[in-house]
This record gives sequence, C-alpha cells and structure tokens, in this order.
Amino acid sequence: MTELHTTAISYTVNGRDSTPQSFYTVACNPQRHVVVEACAGAGKTWMLVARIGRALLADAPAHSILAITFTNKAAAEMRGRVADLLALWATLNNDLLAQELLARGVPQTAINDALLNKARGLQAEVLAGRGLAIRTFHGWFASLLRMAPLSLMKSLGLPSPYELLLDDAQAVALVWPQFYKAVYADVQLRTDFALALAANGRSNVHDALAFALSKRVEISLASDATLLNGVASVAQTVAAFAHCRHIEQALNEMPGMASALREAAVSMTGSGNTAALKAGTALGCALDTFDMQAVCAVLLTATGAPKQRGLKALDPALVVTAQAWASDWQQAMHQADCIAHQQRMARLSLCLLRCFTHLKRQRGWVDMNDIEMAASKLLADSELSAWVQQRLDAGVSQLLIDEFQDTNPMQWRALLSWLEGYVGAGGGDVPRVFIVGDPKQSIYRFRRAEPRVFKAATAFVSEALGGDVLACDHTRRNALSVVQALNAVMLSSGCVANQTSESPDFRAHSTANTQHGRVLALPLLESDNQPEHTSLAASDVWRDSLLTPKVIIEDKLAALEAQQAARWVAQQVSAGALPQDVMVIARTNARLGLMQSSLSALGIACAQPEKTTLIDSPAVADVVALLDALISPANDLALARALRSPLFGGTDAQLLWLSQQRTPHTVSLAQTAPQLKTPPPLSWRAALVQLCTQTGTEPVYQRWASDLALMTKWLHTLPLVQVLTRLYAHCDVLTAYAGAVPSAMVGATHAQLMALLDESLALNQGRFVTPYQFVRAVKSASTKRAWPTPANAVRLLTVHGSKGLEAQYVVLLDTHAPAKKAQSMSMLVDWPSYSPTPARVVFVAKEKSPPLCAKDLLATDQAARLVEENNALYVAMTRAESHLVLSGHSRSGNKDDSWWTRLMQTDLPVMLAAKPVTHVEGTETTETIDSSGQAANVLAHTVTIKHVPKWQGVPVFAEPSAVTLAGKRDQTLALSARVGQAMHQLLEWLPVTVERSQPEWSGVQLEQVRVNWSLSASERDVAYAGACAIVQGQGAWAWQFGLVDFAGSEVDIMVRGALMRLDRLVLRRDTGEWWVLDFKSNLAPQHDASLLKQLHTYRAAVSSIYPDRVVRAAFLTPAGVLIEPDNSH
Repeated sequence: MTELHTTAISYTVNGRDSTPQSFYTVACNPQRHVVVEACAGAGKTWMLVARIGRALLADAPAHSILAITFTNKAAAEMRGRVADLLALWATLNNDLLAQELLARGVPQTAINDALLNKARGLQAEVLAGRGLAIRTFHGWFASLLRMAPLSLMKSLGLPSPYELLLDDAQAVALVWPQFYKAVYADVQLRTDFALALAANGRSNVHDALAFALSKRVEISLASDATLLNGVASVAQTVAAFAHCRHIEQALNEMPGMASALREAAVSMTGSGNTAALKAGTALGCALDTFDMQAVCAVLLTATGAPKQRGLKALDPALVVTAQAWASDWQQAMHQADCIAHQQRMARLSLCLLRCFTHLKRQRGWVDMNDIEMAASKLLADSELSAWVQQRLDAGVSQLLIDEFQDTNPMQWRALLSWLEGYVGAGGGDVPRVFIVGDPKQSIYRFRRAEPRVFKAATAFVSEALGGDVLACDHTRRNALSVVQALNAVMLSSGCVANQTSESPDFRAHSTANTQHGRVLALPLLESDNQPEHTSLAASDVWRDSLLTPKVIIEDKLAALEAQQAARWVAQQVSAGALPQDVMVIARTNARLGLMQSSLSALGIACAQPEKTTLIDSPAVADVVALLDALISPANDLALARALRSPLFGGTDAQLLWLSQQRTPHTVSLAQTAPQLKTPPPLSWRAALVQLCTQTGTEPVYQRWASDLALMTKWLHTLPLVQVLTRLYAHCDVLTAYAGAVPSAMVGATHAQLMALLDESLALNQGRFVTPYQFVRAVKSASTKRAWPTPANAVRLLTVHGSKGLEAQYVVLLDTHAPAKKAQSMSMLVDWPSYSPTPARVVFVAKEKSPPLCAKDLLATDQAARLVEENNALYVAMTRAESHLVLSGHSRSGNKDDSWWTRLMQTDLPVMLAAKPVTHVEGTETTETIDSSGQAANVLAHTVTIKHVPKWQGVPVFAEPSAVTLAGKRDQTLALSARVGQAMHQLLEWLPVTVERSQPEWSGVQLEQVRVNWSLSASERDVAYAGACAIVQGQGAWAWQFGLVDFAGSEVDIMVRGALMRLDRLVLRRDTGEWWVLDFKSNLAPQHDASLLKQLHTYRAAVSSIYPDRVVRAAFLTPAGVLIEPDNSH
C-alpha cells in the first residue's frame, strides 16, 4: 500500500513516463496544443485554470481566451476558480507567488520581479477589460448564430428573432396532436400507423416515436434513402430467397424448396418410427395446404433451432436439408418484417419531425439541437467559412475545453470545421488548443455524448496540429483503500473481458491522499424464496385494500435498505462526522426519496441538490393547492392540503372534525331508487361557510372561512401576481415555511416560493394569465431548476448528478441491481466520428430479434452500454475521499454483473458493518434479519382471519344509472335475449382492421361471453355464428379500416337530456355519410313497428348532431343482411 502511494505515480507525455513537473510544464504552457486525459480527482479544471493564468501572463487579452464547458454551473465554477486564482496571486509575497508559478509549469529561469509584478496585476487588468469568455458549448454556438447572416437562418428554417428553448419537454408535449392530425390526413401514414399499432401496441409505438424525436439530429441529417433502406433486403441477407418476390408464398414460387421438403416428408414416413411417421404426415399435410408456418412447426423448435428428436428418416440428410430450408424461410420472413417495420417507422418519424419543426417555427422557438446544427453549418459552409474564420481569428487566441468526453459528434464537427481551416492552406494565427477530459467518466450517451469523439480529437490535435498527448492517472482525492478497490474492480478479468476497441483504457491509479480510508459493505438484504414469503400481504392475512396498501417484497427491501443506510449515516454523524461530508449516490431519484425519508425520520438534514420542477417543492405545491381550491370551491382535496399546510396551520383533528360536518348521507343496497335521490354532502368550503352561521363554532374555522372569502375576492378582482403577493403577505408565507421546514432546507424553500412569484410574471410574459391557466401550467411544467443547497446537509445525488463532486463519506445505494433489460422499439445509429452524417439508422422492434443485417450494430451498441455502466461505477466510486460504503438488496434478474458482485469478487478487505435494521417503519409486519442479512417473515403459520368490518353503507353523490351490474347476467332473461346480448358483446369487442378473412375472437373471449350471459356451449355458438354472419355479410364494410373514417361500438349520445346507446356508429370514407347500425337477432326487424321507431329515433338524434351530413340507418341481422328501412315510414 505504501509503495502504491510513493512510487506508482502515473504521468505520461506523448506515451512516455514523465515526472509531475515535466507534465505540468507541458500541460500549462499556453503556446502548445495539448490533449490531456486525466483520471477523476487529478485536477482537470485546475490545469485548465492554470493555463488561463499562464496565457494572461503571456500577454493574451482576456477576451481572446475562450473556455468551453458543458453546463452553466460548471462555467460559473470555472469563472470563480479563475477569479480566486488571480485574487490569490494579487496578495502573495514573492516567495509564495514564485512557488505558485512553478507549480503551474513556469520555468524557474523565467521567474523574475517583472513577471511577479505582472502576475499581481492580472486581477485588476481582467476586471478593467472585457473579461474572459467562459461559456457553455450552446452559449458559444448561440453567439455564433447571432453573427450569422439572415440567409443562413432562412436556409435552416430558423426564425429571427427567436426564443431559445432550454427544455424541449413543453414542445414535445404539444407536438402529438399535430402529429396525429397529420397521420390521419395521409393514407400512407394512416396505414403505417395502424399496422405499427397492430404489430407492437400503442404504448410501444409511442415510446419508439418519442425516442426517434430525441434522436432528431441523427434522423434529420440522414438522407431519406439511409432511413428507408436502413435494413438490408432479403436478397442481401438470405441468399437462398434472393429471387423470391413473396416470401410468404415461397412454396409456390420456389419449387426446389417444396421438392426438398416433400422428399424429407416421404423419408420420415417410410422410416418405420411412430413419431417420425406422425411428423412426416404433418409435414406432408402442411405442404398440401401451402402452410410454411406449419412446416416450421414440424421441423424446428419454438426458438427456431432444428429439432433433434422425432424426425427419424430413411435418409437423415434430407431432413437436415429440409430444416435448413425452414430456418432460412423463417429468417427471410423475419427480415421482411424488419424491412416493413423500418420503412413504417422511418415515414412516421419523418412526419413527427416535420410536425415538431413546424410547431417550433409557429412559436418562434429554437432548441439546442437547432443551435448545434446551425453552428456546424455556419463553420462548415464554404461560402461563409472564410468570413467566420476571420471573425474568430480576430477574437480567439486560446481555446480550452473542459470535460471533453461529454462532447457529441455534432459539437465536434462544428469545432473541427473551424480548426481544419488552420491545417494545410489555412491562414491566420492558430488559436492554441487545450482539451482535457476523461473517457472513463463518459456517462451521457442519452444526451448523445460520444466517447469516440475524444479519440478523434486526440488524433487531430496530435497529427494535424502537432500537439502533445498527456495522460495522468494520479488522483489527489481518493484514499488508499478506495484506490485499491477501484484498481481491483477495473482491472478484474470480468471487466477486461468486456473491453472493446472503443472502450477507454484503464491504467492503475495512484493517489496523493495519505489517508488509508475504508471500504465498507452494509449487510445485503435478501428475501426468502419460499412462496409464502414472497409478499407481506400473505394469503392467510386479510388486508383492507381500501385503507392498507399492498406491500411488495422488493419495495419492502428497498425501504429496509434505505433505513439501514440512514442509520449508518446517523452513527457517523453522532461520532463527529459533519452531515455535509456525507454523500449518498443512487441510480434513480426514487431510491433517493426513500433515503431522504429515512434520514429525515432520524433528524438528519439532507437535500437533493439536483434540478427539480417547481411543483416538486412541497411548499409550492401547498400554494398551488390553495389557488386550486379558490378556483374550484368543490375541490376538497386541494382545500384539505392548503388547510393542513403552514399556510393555515390546521391539525389532523381539526380537518377530521370539519369533514364530519359535511352531513354525509348513507344508504343500504336494499333501498329503492326514489330513496337514492338524497342531496350529496356539502363540500368542505360550503361546510365552512355554513359553520360560520352557527353559534359556538370555534374561531379557527371562522378565520379560515373569512380568509378564503377574502382570497377569492382578490382572485376575481386583481392580477395574478398581485393575488400571490397579497397572499404571501397575509399568510406570512416565508416566515411560516421557515419555521416548518428543517433549518437546512430554509434557503431552498425560500427560493422555490419566490420562483413561484417569478413564474406568474414569466408565463406568457404575465399577460392575460388566468389563475386556472397558471395552476395548470405549474402542475404540468417540466422545466427543472437548481435550488440553493444547504451547507450543512447530507447530499443525495444520482450518479449523473454526483459527477464533479466529492465527499469524505460516500454511500452507494442499490448496488446489487441487475443490468438493464434488452430494449424494445429502439433505434440504432452508426455515426462514425469522422463523418458529417450518420452512415446507418436502424429501427429495431425487439433487441432479442434484430434484423439480420444489424446484429453487428446492435452488438456495438450493447458494448457501448456496458462501457457506460462500467463508467458509472467508476464515477460513483471516485467520489469517495475517505470512506466508500456499499449498500444493496436482492433484486430479481441476473445480478452476476451488479456492482455489488463485482466488488465482492475482487477479494478486497471489505469490512461488514453492524447488523442491519429489522423493521420498516409504518408497517405492522415484523421482520427479522439473520446474520447473513436475509429477511425472514416471522408470521405464525397458524391461520388467523382478521375481523372484517361490517358494511355501513356508501355515501351517495349522484343518482345511479340503470346499467346492469357486471358479471353474470340475470338468468331470468329470455334465452333469445341472452343470445342476442352475447352477439352484441362479441361485435362490440371486434376492432376495425385493414382486412379480415374471418372474425378474430379468442377462446378466452368466447368463454367469457358464455359465462357473462349464462349460456351453454351450443347457445354460445349460435351467438358466435350470428356475429360472424354480420361481420362477413353486407355490413362487413363497417369493420374495414380502409372504408371508414370513424367507427364506434356502444356509442353513447345525449339528445335533449336523454341518453341513447347506439350499437354501432360509422362514418364512411367514400361518401361522407354517417351510418347508424342496429344489431338485431330478429331476422326481419323491418316488420316490427317498435324497432322501426327506435331506429328512426337513433337516426334523428345523430342528424341533430350533424345537420350538414347525410345520416342513414339500417338493421344488421344474423343472416348477414343489411336492411335499410324507408325513412318515410
């Protein structure tokens, strides 16, 4: 361990070992082009700031130094670091200042009084000048866009002026109605959408389109041919079917295949084996009916592998050949399906992108992707590049980029277009390039960050600019034990086996931290696998589902894990650790929420510094609930929240008493219909008003009622911002919440409440905003903000949120989670770092069965995910300065690659903490945990049925409808009526489809309709036959997708207060006529005067709704006949 600290210090310059002094001499020299790959805690930002200081010392104007990072927070931190450095230099004496300059690579021979005096004067010089240009990528691109000619803006379809859309969630939410309207208006898109829904389901299709929208840069840059032809043809992937035009009819078009299959069938039937005889006969029958699916069922397993048993033949080679044909046919069919999916999703995605672009232009919006694409175009355009080059040359002498591993291909392409101007015939004074980053910390693929860009930039700086390539694997942050654990995990055989050519190189780290530190593991919580212990809601314990939520064992273990980790944190705090020295890291915010509750219950201040929406703030939600209650006096839930909040200070007892004053009316099921017309109970607001008229009412309720009346008056007479201002003053909101929240949260809560005031002015520029619009906007807003972080609280962060931070104690939650499951309805993109556009874009319905031509691309993408998962572990571990604590619980799925398993397999001296917690607060079930950390349910095996409360009646809020209860129907109905109702239900379940050879009702549905209407099997078959005849008869068009624009079953319409239910209402696409279709089991309903009158009433009702349309009405009978009576009758 000592040797690790003193001798294994890792610095390299251009591939050769280097001393620290030589390393920093090169890295901080502002006259050299440099790329630095530095590990976590190596001081990447320190190097960048040092190089800025050196550039200022070398007489570079402050405004000519362009430093780029990725977030506004990082840019602000960088500005602060530069300001601190210059302020420090201004105050140091000569000896200390000389040491500072030496540490930053200034040669000893260059340090003299003149240089020292210049260093001291840099602060005043920078403050007096135009300042440093420290920006985010998007901020710099936006500044380029401001100097772009209007012709470029017009060619890119960008508005001028424009509003920069920092968060596109609002635009994404608004685009769907426009998209669906566009799909409906186009026959091809409508067909594509219907087929996609039929194949994949609505939710999956929506997710796929949303994913495509997030990849709009890749889709927009790819050509239509690249998108539509992303999946290779069947001829290119399955050579045997290269000349088959219709794969599903291959037996007709490929006599050679049919002959081979027939020979195999004959060979099997003649083998004398019973199983082979049966298989051969089945194969022959399948060939006779041209059913290739049945052929595959005989020869192949469900997974598509050749069957090994039951296919004995006189000539086994014939069976092998037949199986090969069947396998090839399956692959060809799968490839054809993938081609159809690719083309459907490509067309739908392009339509969605057009709608999204149109929406942004309507609103005058420009998003971050637009900024990137415009900057890339501006810097790469041959006609504009010289002009832009001149502008940039005059303004930039130093280009410094931090966290370069988070760069995406578009950002790199824009930079490269600029920098390539200096290579070869380019002119101008070359800005000195400094790039620093760590590919091992690249965890932003969902933001299109691409680690390969770092390698491409390294090669460009080294080869094209003649720069230096530096690497540093020496950290100043992590203790010895943490570095030892990190090296062991990252250099383990499993990790090395997963490495690819694109994986970042991990070299053993060394550390300057002299602490030994500790790596701890809290007991792993595991559930008993016995069936009776899989759920706390065991079958022998009655649970009132209206009052007691069901507890899933995995959720229970997650809560146990959070409480166990919280108690460990509490032990450290009680032993003298400061809360701000503790950081808890989890993969998801849900786990952090559990941890926040557990820490708060123990009285430990904690906070989630990551960005959240306004409505996520409990204080803001209270104020919004009050506004909601004022707008909607009957919204009891909103009013209850407001009264219980610090705004009014109500107690549970006071709210319970108020609820009881609403005079609820209860009835038993035995009461008759006239008795059910009791008025509904009063709303809480009305109950308050009523109480104020009674004597003896407590003053608190009178105060509530008068306050609500006053606030309602404000709401009706004042602008919204004035309403909120008066409300804040009247309720003394800031003081009330300062006394209600933990002291560590006062700053953040104050900022959130003030942000709500700002939002009332920002929404629609504060003009014409109604309270209702404001409440809806705040509730639905997705823009996230960062709030002040308490200085003395435990920090709760996701892995992504923790990047760039550190703490003495780091607790990693949920480390035993399995790897993510295979994705469905995804999109694969092949975008080489040297190419301006993607080479391939492939839409994948299921990753378990990708297109044959995309398996290599999928393997590359999956490898990139594994790399990112490994990078996430690296980021999480390297946050710990002294103590690294692992926490986990059993999860379903393969956990061989979990962080917990990987760390435990390294044979590290991981220390186990004390015995875990044994009870989840808020539950009644007792749990014990043995020494191995296994949770065991100790409920007695004796069955004890809890007392079930007697039914007391239900509150009546409205008159019940006369709809028959679900379940078995009244068996007293006539048989003919029940058969007719069953036929109705089958027709109601039948969807509209593109084409239908026969109706599709599952066996489950047929059995369900039999049970629903108390029919025998033969009676059910009569209803089934009638439904089939209707769907396949003269009215079949009413269920065909291409012939109708609208079709609905059991359609409720309200006419003059009367509710009518139509069996089927259809709008014909070809004639534009509405059709009212009435299903009748009577074969001649046109001779029944009551039925004719009813049909006429239906038609008249629809005509009153659509007076400008022709409305026709007809009976559909079990004979398959459509009967349209004469309207004059």
